[in-house]
Amino acid sequence: MKDGRKKIVVFLYNSFKDPVIQSNLFLYLKHTNENHQKYRFHIISFEQNAFKLSMEEELQTKLALQKIAIDWTPLTFTPGGLMNKLMDFSKLIFVLTKLRVQGYKYLITLNSVAGAIGYVFSLFLRFKLYMYQYEPHSEFGVDGGLWTEKSLKFKVLNKLEYLSAKYATVISNGTVYMLERLKHWKVKAHVFKIPSVVNEDKFQFTQQGRAMVREKCGIPMDKHLILYPGKFGDLYYSTQEVASFFNTINKNIPNCFFMVLTMNDLGETKKIFEDVGLEPNQFLITRASYDEMPNYLSAADLGLVAVPPQPSKKFCSNIKVGEFLCTGLPYFICEGVSEDDLVARKFDVGIPMKDLSTESTIAILPMVEKYLAEDKATIVARCRPAGSDYRGFNKLILEFGKALDALTK
Repeated sequence: MKDGRKKIVVFLYNSFKDPVIQSNLFLYLKHTNENHQKYRFHIISFEQNAFKLSMEEELQTKLALQKIAIDWTPLTFTPGGLMNKLMDFSKLIFVLTKLRVQGYKYLITLNSVAGAIGYVFSLFLRFKLYMYQYEPHSEFGVDGGLWTEKSLKFKVLNKLEYLSAKYATVISNGTVYMLERLKHWKVKAHVFKIPSVVNEDKFQFTQQGRAMVREKCGIPMDKHLILYPGKFGDLYYSTQEVASFFNTINKNIPNCFFMVLTMNDLGETKKIFEDVGLEPNQFLITRASYDEMPNYLSAADLGLVAVPPQPSKKFCSNIKVGEFLCTGLPYFICEGVSEDDLVARKFDVGIPMKDLSTESTIAILPMVEKYLAEDKATIVARCRPAGSDYRGFNKLILEFGKALDALTK
């Protein structure tokens, strides 16, 4: 019997089980096919060792996806230089060509790197392209010191980002700043504002989760817990900068405890925190799974978004902000990062600051004391509605549905 669903390829230059995928784009795909019969998705991912599944886990995942009309082709990511990237692209073109022959007419890509790759292949395979979470990664690279504006990597990616935006049928981004840029470029695409989403049913404050994490980690309930979940370096602040930021707070506000949840080397991170002056009994460096995150966020009193205030960062949409807010957690944010500083001020749910320098940290200490002195239930009651309005799935799924309609009409 002929399948009447519209066929859409979803290209991820990430591992499928990466939390960036599971907590973001996949939420939309899963919900769409659990509730409608309009689409058949075929996900292509590039799997890295950090999220590698066993053969049995991979088979079980594929079977579960097939029940909701989603197929999955996992390819192996090849780290290294140009030749290795060409190997990856040769694998991709084989799969894309096969799917195009099978009647797949549409292509969704996640972020502008995958979008640039998808654009090149769409030119000769004639896919209609939807670039989800389109951001200027070439500019991120320059601001982060990975390359210069004169480097070949920047020039190639920057040009492809522009050309892909001019070619695309649909583009979505999380900030008004990108929408203004796309309007200035006079793109013909249907443009939607869809910031990084949060599963508000999953990310909720619970007193049980708060107590459980604090007991597990040996953190008394009367301690002020300040949390950073994430990476260091490249597009983020360095380990030393985050450690120094925490140490400045520690020197000026009593009874604080600091926690970092990271995939970075735990031993190296711990040493850097000790080197800036924090005592071993004042902080914890550990890891937590995506499923454990709501409990860890519930345990905290303030969360840190460690994105530096560089010019290109106004275009980004940090996933953690929505998760913080829906779990009732106010946050530190540098001014000019996404629209997160504007939301922090508008709803009184965060502390905007110039940067993580000692001078800037001292300037916001009164705000830190204010939040730490406030009743937790009152803070949760203020943060959660702001998170649902700004990043909530139940609101943004409607925009994603409109984007799919625009792609496939």
